[in-house]
Amino acid sequence: MPTHCQEVLKAFLISRRVGGLFHNCRLANYLQRAGFEVKLVEKLNHHGDVWRLVLWRGKVAKDHESDWAKVSIRQFLKRNGINYPKQEICTLVEGKRITVAFNWIEGRPGTLRLRKSPQM
Repeated sequence: MPTHCQEVLKAFLISRRVGGLFHNCRLANYLQRAGFEVKLVEKLNHHGDVWRLVLWRGKVAKDHESDWAKVSIRQFLKRNGINYPKQEICTLVEGKRITVAFNWIEGRPGTLRLRKSPQM
């Protein structure tokens, strides 16, 4: 059951002709609250249900980025009714940059790029 905030976000995105980025925005917002700085949220159009994220460490402790990214993605998916195995989430840490890939059927192919994380 969508909340009022989700309905407002969806209406706003549709009015700006980017309604397909609804799930991208929700995921970016969730990861920002988890302490990451989100740079890119993309559902690949050439690879079925694959999502790719590019994050910066942000407030996440060094050497815990990979595990915290997996936990955060799992929590997000669980809130959306999907029990996703942790070992199915792929992470690659390069300095402060974390690249994450996982499968999720929701959303349409598209890319959300963020220059600077909004203040929460």
